[in-house]
Amino acid sequence: MWDYAAGRTIDNKRGINWPNPRYRRNMLQEHLLQKNTEGESEVIRRKIEITMSINTQGVDFSAYATQYSHNLHPDNNLTFLLSPLPFELPQAIEEHLELYSQGIVAFYQACDEMLRVLPKFSKWGKILTHNRPEWLLQRAKEEDNIAHIFLRPDFILTEDGVATAEIETSPFGLALALFLNNAYAAQGLETIPNAKFIDYFIAEVMGDNIIGTLCFMITAHTQQYRGQFQYLTQLLKNKGINVCIAMSDDINVKDGKCFVHGERLDVIYRGFYLYESINDEHIASILQSDLKILPGYKSHLEEKAIMAMFFDDELEAIYRAKIGYYYDVLYDIFPKTYILSDKPPNDLGLRRWDDLADMPRKKRCFVLKISGFSYLGAWSRGVIFLNTLSQQQCRKVIQTALASDDVFVIQEFKKGCRLQQEYYDFQDSTIKTMHGRVRFTPYLSAKTGQLLTAKTTMCEHTDYIHASTNSINSPIKYILSNFALKCHRQTLNVGG
Repeated sequence: MWDYAAGRTIDNKRGINWPNPRYRRNMLQEHLLQKNTEGESEVIRRKIEITMSINTQGVDFSAYATQYSHNLHPDNNLTFLLSPLPFELPQAIEEHLELYSQGIVAFYQACDEMLRVLPKFSKWGKILTHNRPEWLLQRAKEEDNIAHIFLRPDFILTEDGVATAEIETSPFGLALALFLNNAYAAQGLETIPNAKFIDYFIAEVMGDNIIGTLCFMITAHTQQYRGQFQYLTQLLKNKGINVCIAMSDDINVKDGKCFVHGERLDVIYRGFYLYESINDEHIASILQSDLKILPGYKSHLEEKAIMAMFFDDELEAIYRAKIGYYYDVLYDIFPKTYILSDKPPNDLGLRRWDDLADMPRKKRCFVLKISGFSYLGAWSRGVIFLNTLSQQQCRKVIQTALASDDVFVIQEFKKGCRLQQEYYDFQDSTIKTMHGRVRFTPYLSAKTGQLLTAKTTMCEHTDYIHASTNSINSPIKYILSNFALKCHRQTLNVGG
């Protein structure tokens, strides 16, 4: 018998009033719901606390100057959106990162070896020395090894895994990755340990000359990243390194030596691109000085065209011999890339590249890019998604590129899959979720492929995934795979 007023069952035989099972169940659900709500509120509070703490650390860190700062909330001290947690990579990508990393390093080393022996007037000799001054080519020949500290593949996360949009060697973004990993680690979150990364950097850059003077040289073209170099400079000063930042105009060259405000430099780390020396005699004179300059002079290793070199049928046997099974690994993660001035491959059914304009947009999945060694080759200026253009526009941009003196590549467009990540909305003072596409950028030792640091960038409403005021930039959750542990034990000289 059910007592509706009391919400109890009356046991007539025993004279005991038992709570009705359904009623007990409802009470329990309400109790758990309240507890769950309280728990969720505590989680959200903690997430907001984390983002606010990281934002506070951003007061003294300028990732990059932007003309779109008006898009940012005045309380946001950084130039992008903040997530309360590091990004967690899909397990399959984490498991394959060792193969990808070591394959890319093997590929770069193979390209370097091949370009040493290729005649200057061969097809690839012409492409990868195009517009270079003779002194730069000579300096590149004098370098025995790849004089880069790291390689940074731009991995787009796709339904099938990753697609390597390009491979960077410039330092822009390095300090941002370090800042993010340090800032989130300070909140007790698992990120890639950076504690000894600076020791690694010092050993690679300074070598035996630990008491020398290091200068991060920037130009008018790259001064928007001064804040990142200031962050790196402070980390190095904390280790006792004599280091400065200088605009190219502040560096004086005399008798093959370089000085900043009267102080002689020993090493210049390039915060600029080699092509800037073409139209700037002063930058050219600095590059031709007796200083140790890093990254080195091998401008061909900074070209997008070397990914097209990978897909040259005439070179396949050479690549397979040099990099072995890594060839098949890279074939799966490199989008097919071609030199625009070449004839289109037969499997596309095109007589010439501007016939792409006749394809429906959904099938016109290609990106047109300037290969490099050009002002337009850096950042987004030289990237055009052909599937976003009308037929007339597509034909025009291809024909214009073909008539240009610059080297262009055309690359299959691999669309990123949609993932989700939380971020803090300063306007509403709450945690929201972005559904966007992700670029994963690990920094790898150019010698061994060891993982040095990493970050991710998420964007929505665009196929061009880059750091912007509307993007989320975050570290990755520390990879606990054997590969990561091995990398850090070797790179950071940690035993055990």
